[in-house]
Amino acid sequence: MTEAGVQVTEATSADRDGWDRFVAAHPAGEAGHRWALLDALHEVFGQRGVRLVAKRGDSIVGVLPLVMQKSFVGRFATSVPYLNYAGVLGEDAGVRRVLAGAAVRVADEEGVDRLELRGRDGSDLPLPVWRGKNGYTMELPPSEEALNAAFARFKELADKKHEIFDEDLQALVSDEGYATEHERFKLVSMKVCSETGEIPRARITFTDDGE
Repeated sequence: MTEAGVQVTEATSADRDGWDRFVAAHPAGEAGHRWALLDALHEVFGQRGVRLVAKRGDSIVGVLPLVMQKSFVGRFATSVPYLNYAGVLGEDAGVRRVLAGAAVRVADEEGVDRLELRGRDGSDLPLPVWRGKNGYTMELPPSEEALNAAFARFKELADKKHEIFDEDLQALVSDEGYATEHERFKLVSMKVCSETGEIPRARITFTDDGE
């Protein structure tokens, strides 16, 4: 797409050096913006990356790395997962707005449920701004030997599956006996209904400490 003299396209390997030079020179550049991160996430977790690059003429004036994720709660486009900050990086507010608009179009084309751009300040973007963090904790295996065994299972699973989901990681760090002893919440049943022209509905039944 082209707007106000700025053209946004999906980056190719020919853009790699210019991309990293732009990130290194920009005062707001983060580790999450670097080209190699999306390669690493694809290699380790099988997550597909989309790199949006903004140019004026032949000069790179903005970048936006996106990672496509799937889990049992939906599909997401994030810039970028596992790190606090990345998001839109542009040489001015106009470039940032054009890149954010391109991200919205990519999210629509991909059919994702949520687009998350993790910038330090998104007040100038045509998107809702949310500040704060959510987190969760998950008990690890009780010994170093059990943790090493879980990591070995992870490597074996990564060799077999194209994508690793959140529930895969939870299963890997817990063997059946350990999970049963320590789990508080347990899924009993889940029903999801989706129809054309209707609001999707979901019904989930779970127990809390066996009740």
